[in-house]
Amino acid sequence: MKKNFTFCIILFFILLFGNHASLLFAGQVTLLISTTTGISDGVVKADFKITNQGTEPAGQVSVLGKFRNMQRSVYIADRINPGQSAQSSISFELSESIDGSFPLYVTVSYQHANGITASSGSVARVMPPKEAKNTDDVHMDDLGLNAF
Repeated sequence: MKKNFTFCIILFFILLFGNHASLLFAGQVTLLISTTTGISDGVVKADFKITNQGTEPAGQVSVLGKFRNMQRSVYIADRINPGQSAQSSISFELSESIDGSFPLYVTVSYQHANGITASSGSVARVMPPKEAKNTDDVHMDDLGLNAF
């Protein structure tokens, strides 16, 4: 009787969690988003370097940048393997000069090897050249915000 009960309990958990086992044993995608921003001749330019620090490849990688009331997107790569990087950039034309610093919201969308879509985000700081001279670091600090 005890053997049958143990067998039933094991079978129950296999059936219950069987579909989720691939999630438990799958690798992970960890993307490092490095962004450098600058303003020149009325254009804000953001250069992106996306590095996969995970254990599985990231597929269909794209970047969406939002600056003030504008947004631009760029397709980065079909696949970024672990330990590899891909680079791209986007530009925003300014209709007026800006004073102060403004956020550039960056969202990287990608697919895991099993087809699940995910995204990672960060925030960059855009400053006019006259304000950037007073700081040691003119480009953004990644905040490492993640959304699944």
